[in-house]
Amino acid sequence: MTAVTGGPPPPRAGSDCSDERVAPEQLAKCIEDYLAEHPSAAVLEDGRVIFDMRNARYSVTESHGRCLLQLWSEERNVMRTVVDLQVRAQCVRVVTRRMGAPKPQVFELVTSSDRRTPTARDSTRRNYQRLLERVLARVQYEPSDLAKRIKQALDGKVREGQVKPKESVQLTDFYEQAMRGYTYLSTE
Repeated sequence: MTAVTGGPPPPRAGSDCSDERVAPEQLAKCIEDYLAEHPSAAVLEDGRVIFDMRNARYSVTESHGRCLLQLWSEERNVMRTVVDLQVRAQCVRVVTRRMGAPKPQVFELVTSSDRRTPTARDSTRRNYQRLLERVLARVQYEPSDLAKRIKQALDGKVREGQVKPKESVQLTDFYEQAMRGYTYLSTE
């Protein structure tokens, strides 16, 4: 990955790098800066995630007066010449050209592969929580009853001296929070 220094500052949201004065080094720096700032970014093509940057690698270089972008993962490998770049509030639109292809393609760099709004994510979590409660109730495990049983078991361990009272409270709180979370392993 080549980080290019010097030259004019990178464009801000709402601007674009399509001005003819912008050098390939500046295009490379714009992409490099965005990916460095958003390590869990995703690359979209036609609205589909083609690379999740948490699992993929990239290289942005300037070579022979062109900005080259290479993306690779276990599933695919893509190499494109960057023709244009538009920095927006929520994404960076990267207009690229395949080697030898006359028609440009557009990639979008977005901050996360999860394109849902925060409201939609919260709604999904609430629906999952209700589903989890129904499933546990169906197998005769009420979440509130499970929490009471965990607390009783921990109280017994405190009396036996195997667990400190503070640890018992922390474990009980963690358990109750996990039961309210998106999955059993969620720590939110």
